[in-house]
Amino acid sequence: RLLATSRDKFDEGWGTEMEVTNKDGRKKHLAMPLEWLAGTDCAELRRALFNAGARPVPTKKAKDLFIMFLTVAVPPERVRSVPRVGWDEGVYVLPDKTIGATSGERVVYQSTASVRSAYAAEGTVEEWKQTVAAPCAGNSRFVLGVSAAFAGALLEPAGEDGGGFHFRGPSSTSKTTILKVAASVHGKPADYIRTWRVTSNGLEGIAAVHNDGILCVDELGQVEAREAGAAAYMLANGQGKTRATRNGTAREAARWRLLFLSTGETSLAARAAEAGNSSRTQAGQEIRLAEIAIDAGAGMGGVEDLHGVATPAAFAEAIKEAAAKSYGAVGEAWLERVVRDRKLIEDGVKPFLADFVGKVAPADAAGQVLRVARRFAVVAYAGELASAYGLTGWGTGEATKAAEKCFLS
Repeated sequence: RLLATSRDKFDEGWGTEMEVTNKDGRKKHLAMPLEWLAGTDCAELRRALFNAGARPVPTKKAKDLFIMFLTVAVPPERVRSVPRVGWDEGVYVLPDKTIGATSGERVVYQSTASVRSAYAAEGTVEEWKQTVAAPCAGNSRFVLGVSAAFAGALLEPAGEDGGGFHFRGPSSTSKTTILKVAASVHGKPADYIRTWRVTSNGLEGIAAVHNDGILCVDELGQVEAREAGAAAYMLANGQGKTRATRNGTAREAARWRLLFLSTGETSLAARAAEAGNSSRTQAGQEIRLAEIAIDAGAGMGGVEDLHGVATPAAFAEAIKEAAAKSYGAVGEAWLERVVRDRKLIEDGVKPFLADFVGKVAPADAAGQVLRVARRFAVVAYAGELASAYGLTGWGTGEATKAAEKCFLS
């Protein structure tokens, strides 16, 4: 069913918003760029329809008639499209819905990128709060990870830059478990977490579908040593390479703003050094990926409070299982509140940041130190705000205490 004709704010990128009924009888929205109809095979369109659960008839005659229908049909509504998820003029755009009211046309997500979004939901907010968030209390690395997952949406209202946090340490110390818990705020951990083993082009596409959110990337050791520093720099700076189109004109570079969580047994500087002196990281690259020792000082790796569980391994297994069963609902509830309270957040976040930085950073701290401190401060504010909304079950000050401890580390 065709719902609307879409185009972007530049009156380009025309497309069609459609509703697909899948094999289970559930309806799914799909915003199709009209450029997918170019060419003889329309492979991107067919791939998207199959992925959404539709079953287009494979004969050439049926295919031709279907393409003709999509080309000439005039849906009843006009909507404005955006090429990435995240903030757009006061509303927050997700792949399948837009949170917040617009003063004009409805806004929809429409992208030509082949990278799939990993936003998904299963279970309830209360289930996630009780089984995933509550056990994080008293565990500074876990609280920081979850708070960072909330904080991605606050970067724009706070006027802050993106950046990363890298949990470094040996295997079996809960590094990946922290990523899974953080990822469960917005999606299914198994699908939401990416690895560093990706090309720079691929990393740009992945970053774009996590705009104004949190990106979780596992195992820094898998990235090419010569590309390690540049990859971290690109993610934090929020802009990909400018490339040429087929006719030689410049194509608009991919842009994003996000926080990212990384893990690895080695540091960014050590990984880059493996490629030789020519690939040494610069200070500007390293401050974009703040390194946190996974060992929290309790002799249990990243775990400090077992919450009655026998061993750190059992604690990690229990919270991983919980995150695999309940995820995503809390992220949507969080975004609804943030959109509603955006003006209050803009007014409240700046004094919070100033207080946090003044407390943790030395009076004569260099600008690079202050920049990293502000990143931790945004994360602390997000964790405190999520707790005030009743989404975490943590007490007041829990997120701030965790951010302070991790910053000092």
